[in-house]
Amino acid sequence: MACWALMVYSGVMSENWLEMMKAAAADQQQLCVFPSEIVARQWRIYLANEGLALDARRWISWDTCKQWIVQREETSLMDGAPANTRIRLLAADFLLQSLSLNHLLPAEASAGVFRRFLAGLLPQALLLVENDRLSEALGADTADEMRLLATEYGTLLTRWGYFEPSVEDGILDTRGWKVLIFGSELLEDFPRYADRLGECADIHLLPLRGIRGEAGGELEWHETVRGEVRQAIRRMRELLVADVPLCDIAITLVDHETVYSHLLREARLQGVPLDPRFGTPLSDAPGAAIFRMLGDLSVSGMAYESVRDFALSGVIPFKRATLMQALAGFGRLWRCWGCFGKLDLWADAFSRAGLNGCVDEFGPEGSFWRDYPGCDLEGLKSAYLSLKKAAAELAGAKTAKQLLTRFYEWYGQWIVADAWDENSEKEFQRCMELLNELVQLEERLGFFASSPYQVFMEMVSQTVYVQRQSEGTRSGAGIVVYPYRVSAGGKVKYSFVLNMHQEGVECLQGGLSFLRDDQQEKLGVQARDMTEAFLEASAAGGDIVWLSGNAGIGGEVHGMPLKWAVDEHFVMAEFIPGDEQLERDWWLAFVNGAGEDVPRLNQAMLDGVPKFMLGRVSQGAYNFTRQGFSVLKDGAANAEAVRDRLKAELTSRYGEQGMWRCSAHSLQSMTLNPAGLLMERIFGLKDADWEPSWENWMDVGSMYHKTLEMVFDPGRGPEDGGLSSETDLSDEVSNRELLGSLAERLRRGMLRTHSRLSLLEIDYEIALMLDTLAPMIVLLDPGHDGAEIEAVEQAVRVEDPEFELLWDGRIDRVDRVLADGSVIIWDYKRSGVPENNSLEPRKIDASDPYAIINSPQMAVYLRMATLQKQEIHGVRYVGLLKNEDKLEKRIKHVIPSSRLKAYNAEGFDELFAALKLQAREYRRRLDEMDFSIDPGRTRYRNASGFRQVLRHRYRVR
Repeated sequence: MACWALMVYSGVMSENWLEMMKAAAADQQQLCVFPSEIVARQWRIYLANEGLALDARRWISWDTCKQWIVQREETSLMDGAPANTRIRLLAADFLLQSLSLNHLLPAEASAGVFRRFLAGLLPQALLLVENDRLSEALGADTADEMRLLATEYGTLLTRWGYFEPSVEDGILDTRGWKVLIFGSELLEDFPRYADRLGECADIHLLPLRGIRGEAGGELEWHETVRGEVRQAIRRMRELLVADVPLCDIAITLVDHETVYSHLLREARLQGVPLDPRFGTPLSDAPGAAIFRMLGDLSVSGMAYESVRDFALSGVIPFKRATLMQALAGFGRLWRCWGCFGKLDLWADAFSRAGLNGCVDEFGPEGSFWRDYPGCDLEGLKSAYLSLKKAAAELAGAKTAKQLLTRFYEWYGQWIVADAWDENSEKEFQRCMELLNELVQLEERLGFFASSPYQVFMEMVSQTVYVQRQSEGTRSGAGIVVYPYRVSAGGKVKYSFVLNMHQEGVECLQGGLSFLRDDQQEKLGVQARDMTEAFLEASAAGGDIVWLSGNAGIGGEVHGMPLKWAVDEHFVMAEFIPGDEQLERDWWLAFVNGAGEDVPRLNQAMLDGVPKFMLGRVSQGAYNFTRQGFSVLKDGAANAEAVRDRLKAELTSRYGEQGMWRCSAHSLQSMTLNPAGLLMERIFGLKDADWEPSWENWMDVGSMYHKTLEMVFDPGRGPEDGGLSSETDLSDEVSNRELLGSLAERLRRGMLRTHSRLSLLEIDYEIALMLDTLAPMIVLLDPGHDGAEIEAVEQAVRVEDPEFELLWDGRIDRVDRVLADGSVIIWDYKRSGVPENNSLEPRKIDASDPYAIINSPQMAVYLRMATLQKQEIHGVRYVGLLKNEDKLEKRIKHVIPSSRLKAYNAEGFDELFAALKLQAREYRRRLDEMDFSIDPGRTRYRNASGFRQVLRHRYRVR
């Protein structure tokens, strides 16, 4: 695996061109023509820096030149406007409705699936219709359909008043200008005009020649793409330090979609500003997301993912943004997967949330609304129904005008029109221009698309949009970054071409991609290989050019471009510290520095925090994190403010009565991953918090717990769904009837439970629960131990002066043995049941500094019982997971009566000693605000969902 670079390339081609351009600058009758407007602009800037006064109107692109010098012949079609992609798209939609093209297209084409494909085929059909070998190449039936398509398309264009420019050759008329065409090999349609260009005395071609020449060079090898971009960024930084203007440097990326993220990260770390110029489909732009997402809502049947993405887009300026966030949060909580036929899980969830059993959570003062102030259940339901109606009406619009009218009705009700950010507003307005254009086309042509919304979105996706947006600078200036080929043939002082590999630099132009190679050969329409031309132009794009590539990104293996693969002169690159080392050095400087020497946080490194926190636990945690991180930007001056803010949050969450409050789960989290506890519990960051799972053990477990609570709660009688004194738990039939009545009340939402299982899941889970619990209840009878149930789902809070903690927990069930007053502690497990030795302190691996209790929940319960002077009779784990094990094996007597002597009050010394060590470490970390992880404890670090974040240590000093 290696990365190579060809260094310091001086372009012979550029020197020849430069002489011609200097002469052309003095002659007002000469036009300088370049492959693209970007290339023309680069040359204008380059020559202006050389002191030449230029008339920009005479330094133009090839497309602009054609509009000047290519004249339509008098014998061509009647005068009209040239057809564009919009006209072809509408024509394709019309022809799909009126023609039967069973050989050219599959049957699904009638539904518009192949509308865009057919639009691209129409100009090719006009070119092929006169080809004598059409039937031989395509077959008689397909050829006949191609001719029919060409005929109908030509007739349609005539009726609509358009002509197809790609099939009319026209004549060349320079009108007295002397035209210099630079880099003619880079012109895609050059073969079509080659003969006529050569015959015209006023047109001079300046091709790419001698690019390899005597320039020479060497290959510089690196191991990774990160090493490649790091070397390039360091060279750019050196140039900027030497006061080289930003406009004198340019970057070209092969496969920019994959390599730009690496380049951007390194540029941010080293403070190099970038100005990407990537043309992308308008449909991918943030400002166009509102149209795309509304369509997704309709197509997906109001699927949760579509509603969530729409509500949390972060770009759309909703009038009630908090209400939209609440809608996504409600859908996640209630598992609203969407609409399935007549079953609308959203409507069902709104109905169930409005029941009396949920008033504490979703009533006017319910706990759910604490994170969404100003919202209520009726407002949430209204927002959903409005969104559902708008999505259906847009997808079902019969005309573009109707589509526009319906969109504006919804838009005015829910969107703040003047609250778009600057870039998104431009993108949104461009979409509205396209929609208005479609309205005008339908009115002028007298033709209405079969699906105006689909045609409109295809117009949006076909529109290439370039949004200038600089990275790393507020002034908008930066080093320009182009995709490969866009700036080929241009000129700057310093040019960097990155990520070059054979597959990425291959360039085939022309041809008919829907035909096989042999069919194209028969028709004489093969693609033209322009790989060599673009490589030569790229290698001469600056006074100094660095060409580099890498051996692979993300597991994909790259091959060196064949042009240089035969060269064997290269040198190994020196080792360059990774970005992790740079970040570590920066963090140490911040932690250990003082005064003015402490660097400010890079703003770009903070930009991702609000986005990452979309999965926040609460609005309060989000506000704390956002404000807490913002003060870091001022370096050491506000370090004390950070500590004070964090201390206050820790005290609010874990402090009580001058002690730290601790639950078994918090203790386990702090032991396994203190940084994860900081990120999740304090900062409110959670992995995939907006992603409900189809197998949500917490929801299912809540249903089991609630059912068992109702069955065994000693405070409930039969009228409340509990047991009567005559109930025989040994009768499985009676148990099933009892459980069935409780399950039905659960399903209808009459019993409060934290479970939010949807109607798609709850029937299955209830049936499984009945099969699991009905035969098990007999084994849960407290009478087997001569005991009675004392409490179920008991909240316990006990002060521990020795450990200096306030223990906090909720015990599933406590039985009291009648003979001696001792207690039996029960713990229900929906997932796996701990092993019998789970209470034995031990070092799991060498990274543990001392013996710990890996799962301390029961140890905490035992400690609380001991502090309350309770004698322990036994501890039972109940596995609620139905599997192949025998029923008895699902109830584990961790401390059965036969082993009681080993676990008397004195026998807990070893257990509590280990628990005390963990508790002491828990207190220390909270006191010192230390959430770091020892680098050697990789097992604990990997236990967190924040594996990428936790490459760094989070320690507040």
